[in-house]
Amino acid sequence: MGHSLLMVWPRLFSLRKSTAYVGGVAAAMTVAALALCSMGSMGPATVFLILVASYSFATMSGGLMGSCMLAELQSGAPVELVGKLIALFMTLVNCATPFGQAVYGALFDVLPAWAIAAATAVELAAVTVAWRCFLRRNHA
Repeated sequence: MGHSLLMVWPRLFSLRKSTAYVGGVAAAMTVAALALCSMGSMGPATVFLILVASYSFATMSGGLMGSCMLAELQSGAPVELVGKLIALFMTLVNCATPFGQAVYGALFDVLPAWAIAAATAVELAAVTVAWRCFLRRNHA
């Protein structure tokens, strides 16, 4: 969905606006943590629908962030290095994915799901603030 929005309205999305995308993922994880925390008071179908909606929004926001980073990489790199830099970027993303899955798999064995979602939301909120400060310093 996020990539479709980017394709239809490319001028609406840029790296300068990308703080909102990271913040969107943090907000989605906060909603997921709240839904998981209150499973006893809501029915399982309600919790499931909230989780599907929040994770879908998180995936869309993350996709927009990745697309904006790739566009910035393409526009800021020398032409002869663009392919190599994108290959490096994609390699790092692809290598980080199984590592993240392994870490989260181990965490789910020892912590409740709501605690993991809440910790992820807090971490992403911190990343959002740091990213905003970085963009203000370097892209003012």
